[in-house]
Amino acid sequence: MVLKKNLIFRILGAAIFFFEGRNGGVIKSVADGRREQRFWLATQYFSWRKFWNLIRIEFQVRFARRFVWGSPYEWEIDTTNICQLKCPLCHTGKGTIHRDQGVMDFGLFTSVVDQIKQSCIWLTLYSWGEPFL
Repeated sequence: MVLKKNLIFRILGAAIFFFEGRNGGVIKSVADGRREQRFWLATQYFSWRKFWNLIRIEFQVRFARRFVWGSPYEWEIDTTNICQLKCPLCHTGKGTIHRDQGVMDFGLFTSVVDQIKQSCIWLTLYSWGEPFL
C-alpha cells in the first residue's frame, strides 16, 4: 500500500515511531503486522484534536505525571458477553463469570461512540468472548 507523504502522514509517522521504542505505552504493545494497518486507519480519521490528545497522553505516560491531561485514545467496547467457543482460559466461554448474558443496546452503543469520537484513534469491539460468531 502506498501512502501519500503529506504533512499529516509525516507528523503521525514521526509520533508513532518516536513512541514505539520507548518504555511502556500502548503503541509498543501492537503487533508488528498491525502497525501499518493502525497507522493507515488513524490517518483516515485524523483530526488535530485527536493528535494533540495522543501527544498529551503519551507525554504523561512517559514522564509519569499525576494528572490526566487528555482522554484515552484506545477504547474497548464489549458489545456482548456471549460466546459459543469453549476456550479453556476464557471465563466467558467456560461460563465461570456469574453475570447476566446479553447484547449491548444499539442506542447505548451509538451514545458511547458519540461521546468518544473526539479522542478515539483505535476502537476494539470485543473483550472476553466472540461477538461476531
